[in-house]
Amino acid sequence: MSKNPSDLRAEVNPNFKNKFLLIGLVALAIGLYHFYDPIFVYPEMRPASESYYSLKAELGDDGELQRQWTEKSQANGWPDKVPKYKPEELTTNTIYSYGVGFVFSLAVALPCLITFLRCLGKWIAVEDNRLVNSAGQNVGFDQITKINKSKWEKKGIAKLVYSDGGKEKSFVIDDLKFDRATSDQIMEMVEDKVGVDLIEGGESEAVYREHREQAAREKEAKRLAAEKEYEDDDEAEEAT
Repeated sequence: MSKNPSDLRAEVNPNFKNKFLLIGLVALAIGLYHFYDPIFVYPEMRPASESYYSLKAELGDDGELQRQWTEKSQANGWPDKVPKYKPEELTTNTIYSYGVGFVFSLAVALPCLITFLRCLGKWIAVEDNRLVNSAGQNVGFDQITKINKSKWEKKGIAKLVYSDGGKEKSFVIDDLKFDRATSDQIMEMVEDKVGVDLIEGGESEAVYREHREQAAREKEAKRLAAEKEYEDDDEAEEAT
């Protein structure tokens, strides 16, 4: 079966999904790193710390403390130097490390990695003059009753409201998540098919395109004016 020349298909933007993969992996690494000390390091430090500071509370800071500590540390195979942390500091550090580890692992890494996995295999398309997507939605243009573009300019999200068996549902076009150029083409095709009078909360693609072109013309005019002013200043300096 030959492909309809008007068919369009927007895959997930690789930059969008890979951003979440990278953030997720980095956050997971940071989270797991913070689990290392409270699991492996602090428990080994605690017996020596508790023993030393117990002796110190009993003997004070005189020479007897150092003598007994040297004997005790040698008997237990501990370093004879003063423990780096007090017992209460080990407790505080353990709580802090677990807290940071869980925040990065569960609150940051997990949502990012789930978002990445949910992006795999996703797409939206126009096939045989119908809107379809990887979730199984299949929408005829004549079913669309509203084009909500209130989030289109800032977030690239448009909701196409349509009627399906008497129920109101929505088909989402997201030009940040999916290939932007193709998503914009699909959006423009929808507007051509159903009419721009169904748009609410925004403008048509034709109007937005004119705004972008006008902004580009103004930017270019400013650039040329700045170059002209720079050249005029050079000529003035040369003349003097």
